[in-house]
Amino acid sequence: MHLEVRSRVRGEKLNRSVLDSGEKLFRKLGDLLPDAAMITVDLELVTHHKKGRTHYVHATVAIPGEPRTFHAEALSEDFRSGLDKTFARTQQFVRRWHGRSIKLARRRDRQAKGEATTWLHGTLSKPRRFFRRFRKHEPEIPAE
Repeated sequence: MHLEVRSRVRGEKLNRSVLDSGEKLFRKLGDLLPDAAMITVDLELVTHHKKGRTHYVHATVAIPGEPRTFHAEALSEDFRSGLDKTFARTQQFVRRWHGRSIKLARRRDRQAKGEATTWLHGTLSKPRRFFRRFRKHEPEIPAE
């Protein structure tokens, strides 16, 4: 899994510990995602004419083979609480996706096993049918 935490804060220094804690928080999702997955977390300060300065956190999860990219965002009073809110939504999505992928793989395995046992029972009940599958050609006996 590739993880990238970026800050788009201009004019104000952002504490490095906030970026490290965000990276540590989202790194926990690595066990549930494939190696080619990518998570991007953006931290921004947004100025609103009524609310003043608010902290905006946006997370994007891109999983190969998935048709859509997941987005989660949160507005909060500070970056740490925004990271927590965004992580909770992202974790919920990743856990659901992981559960569905495991369920689908198990269903495919059960189906393949069922087809193999059906074929085996069908061929063992009639040995000629079983050996006919593996015989490449009938031997030709020359007529004298």
